[in-house]
Amino acid sequence: MVTVESKKTNKKQVEVDLRVNLVLTEDLRKLIGGEVFLLSAPVVRYNKYGWRNTRLLVLTQDSLLILKQKSKKKKELRLKRKYEEMVGLTISLHRESHEFVCHYQMQADLRIKAKGVRKELVDTIKMFYAAKTRENLPIFGVRQKNLGIYTA
Repeated sequence: MVTVESKKTNKKQVEVDLRVNLVLTEDLRKLIGGEVFLLSAPVVRYNKYGWRNTRLLVLTQDSLLILKQKSKKKKELRLKRKYEEMVGLTISLHRESHEFVCHYQMQADLRIKAKGVRKELVDTIKMFYAAKTRENLPIFGVRQKNLGIYTA
């Protein structure tokens, strides 16, 4: 994490470091396969009951991964979704919200809160989706701060 001081306002702005040190164990490497890690960020994932879980979101060239930190060095793969299975994204346009929802065909939606890195994550997901499907990913903007009602 880097802190930058603005000369105009004398206020400190915090930039989030998107690089997370991933130590891949043999078990995790078997689950992931030969995919290349491109972007990762700490996020809060909401389950279907609205409970918050701190997770690590990893974007590879083929899929979106959710990892759980088991211990300081050990991570467990909790979810793996292909970009081609994605139907669309819903993004909260509220000023104080950092949430977005990934909608999937025939699978549960993925509600994520990514404070400070939402734009980078959404842009990267859009880019990978377009590269895989040769189509634009539908993105819906809503005014609600809480996106719990948009998950199925």
